[in-house]
Amino acid sequence: MGFDLYGRNPHNPSGHIRPNIDWTDSDIGEKEKKDYFKAVDEYENRVKGDYFRANVWWWRPIWQFVSNYCDDILTNEDIERGGFNDGHFISKAKAKRISSRIYKLIKDGTVKEIEEDYKRVSDKARKHNAVVDEMLEELKQEVIKETKKDNIVPSDYPKKFKKQWDKIYKTRSWSDSYPFDAEFLESFAKFSELSGGFEIC
Repeated sequence: MGFDLYGRNPHNPSGHIRPNIDWTDSDIGEKEKKDYFKAVDEYENRVKGDYFRANVWWWRPIWQFVSNYCDDILTNEDIERGGFNDGHFISKAKAKRISSRIYKLIKDGTVKEIEEDYKRVSDKARKHNAVVDEMLEELKQEVIKETKKDNIVPSDYPKKFKKQWDKIYKTRSWSDSYPFDAEFLESFAKFSELSGGFEIC
């Protein structure tokens, strides 16, 4: 699952036209598809406020940051619905204020501090999860030994082993799954600034 943000009225003083392709045309070849995607990349590099994409793991830290530091700009509905890809609209005025706030927090070092905190937590979670993975592997070897099935998956474990697997797995930390990157946040700020307002889809 990912998040696609579309600028409502992106800043485009040179009048660049977004490339288009008719996907219903069965005669479209691989070269045409490759050329189309290349043209789209070039367009998006020129018109920064047109489109911004992030998978769920990258978007959640960005929106959490925005929710924390722009709660005087956004409504409670904005904050809540920004975590879903159902087409919620953030106005041009709010988008510009979000962007300005992010730039300010980059400049004063806040963003760098948060990035470093995320990295520390992520490193700790990664080490913890390595231990969890070892425990799960040891359990798997026990199951294989008892069932004589090499490719058995946890959902097929005998009941007593499945219970142990669930208990161990619940100790896994997800803090290593949500990266926070200052440069990526800045690219979102640029998009927000030039988007003319954006939809979160």
